[in-house]
Amino acid sequence: RKLTGITPDAAAIINFQGFKQVVGILGKVCMYVDETTTSIHIGHTADGRTAKPYVTHPDGTVAYKVPGVTPNVYTKGNHCFTPTEALDFVRQRDLLANNDYDYGRQRHQQQFLKALLQAILHDGLTSPTRLPGLLSSVGKAMTVDDGGISLADWAFAMRNVDPNHLVTIKTNDGHFDSRTVAGVGSVELLNSTSRQLLRAAGSDTV
Repeated sequence: RKLTGITPDAAAIINFQGFKQVVGILGKVCMYVDETTTSIHIGHTADGRTAKPYVTHPDGTVAYKVPGVTPNVYTKGNHCFTPTEALDFVRQRDLLANNDYDYGRQRHQQQFLKALLQAILHDGLTSPTRLPGLLSSVGKAMTVDDGGISLADWAFAMRNVDPNHLVTIKTNDGHFDSRTVAGVGSVELLNSTSRQLLRAAGSDTV
């Protein structure tokens, strides 16, 4: 609000650990993986035991590979994710084939959410046995500021929104423009396109 003058009508914080339960109820979520992604969190030993394939620094970046552990690799192409694989995939930012780090992770999370919405609409809302647990799990996976409008009204207003028509955005067209600020650390500067987008959002001309 201070940066742009825009006051959001409502907002939701998404807990991807919570969405693991949603995928569990659905059974799987299928989506297209747009770049080969190597997990730094989950792998397996030669005898099939689950193990962590990389040791990380305190800030979460990769320190070194653990000998004898093969990481999970999500190759470019169509995948149907189990709950564990889905959570693992959306967490990755270090070993992405295109070296797009945070922007790659953000894009994959956006793609996953659209695929999840498709699965909920197609396989969840039409199933009387799945629906109660699905609604409960979705509720636990989100922290919502509804802007004073009931969630039932938000859901009703969005009932005809096709997930395929949702447009996801990212700052700076997905390209890094980083600077180091003393006492703060690494920051992203907004390029002219991002500033133009925010001005358009403020004037409702996007």
